[in-house]
Amino acid sequence: MNEANMTCTCGYKTGTCIATSDCEKHYAKKPCYQPKGSMCMACVHAGDDCSDFHWSEMPVYQKKGNVIIVICKKFLKQELT
Repeated sequence: MNEANMTCTCGYKTGTCIATSDCEKHYAKKPCYQPKGSMCMACVHAGDDCSDFHWSEMPVYQKKGNVIIVICKKFLKQELT
């Protein structure tokens, strides 16, 4: 999973942001919650569809315009083998 394809609740392109700029461009007034990408890449759920998570209830990591990067409460670190 890469940051350019993170799940977003803004609804743009069926819930997925192409990039942060797409959220800002198409939904300037509606908040767009996006999980912190580096956490997703290290998570056991990395290949799962996490779009049903309640992103607006998760701790905020960073805000940029209407894009709100959150820390996922369901994050589980992958074990290194």
